[in-house]
Amino acid sequence: MNYKATIYKNYTSMNSLKSIPKILSKKLKRGPFYNHLISNFFPNDKSVQILDIGCGYGDFVWFIQNSGYQNIIGVDDSEEMIKEGKRLGVLNIFKDDILIYLKKIPSNTYDVITAIDIIEHFEKQSLFYLIQEINRVLKPNGQLITHQPNGDSPFVNSILYGDYTHEQAFTKQSMSQLILSNGFQEIKSYEVKPLIHGLKSFIRYILWVFLFKNILLIFNLVETGAFSFKSILTRNFITISKKKKLKIS
Repeated sequence: MNYKATIYKNYTSMNSLKSIPKILSKKLKRGPFYNHLISNFFPNDKSVQILDIGCGYGDFVWFIQNSGYQNIIGVDDSEEMIKEGKRLGVLNIFKDDILIYLKKIPSNTYDVITAIDIIEHFEKQSLFYLIQEINRVLKPNGQLITHQPNGDSPFVNSILYGDYTHEQAFTKQSMSQLILSNGFQEIKSYEVKPLIHGLKSFIRYILWVFLFKNILLIFNLVETGAFSFKSILTRNFITISKKKKLKIS
């Protein structure tokens, strides 16, 4: 059996990185990150059609639904994850192979597709095809929101090799190559610096923004001669990609 199929089949019981809570609440560890994505990058129109690929047990789906967006579907290849999500009461999550699911979807269906911590699991050729399919099923001017390991971070190995099913890491440049080659017209990437939601996170934010990032930039300056405050050095980063608009003749 394919090694990924074996691991995904038992992802919940085998993978300590995927701790599943007894109940879902807004106090989940990833809550501030999910709220950041929703408040900063989601459309204001709560009736938009949303697809979350690689949804796991549906925690992000749950946050999206509790923000007022009801037209959302989550898809994941792990039967255990979907089972746990349904136990927690998450609505509209389904077990399916992501590529197979996308092939069944008509073109121009979704306004937003999210892929949080999933594209790094694909080999390069398969990922290229996945992005093509995502572009096809997105509506014109629809957007893809991704979160992935950052190859420019000096700490990326802890993410890249933290899961045996990870295939690759990315940079702002490589994401641009991947996305813009597949029908998207616009791409912007953002670092995932500490989000302020209490005293500890405020201290982490201050230390990152005013101390540690600058130290890393200085190391990079010494080695390469290049220095830019726009450099993304966090272990993961967010990319927002927009599909081309329809041309009006």
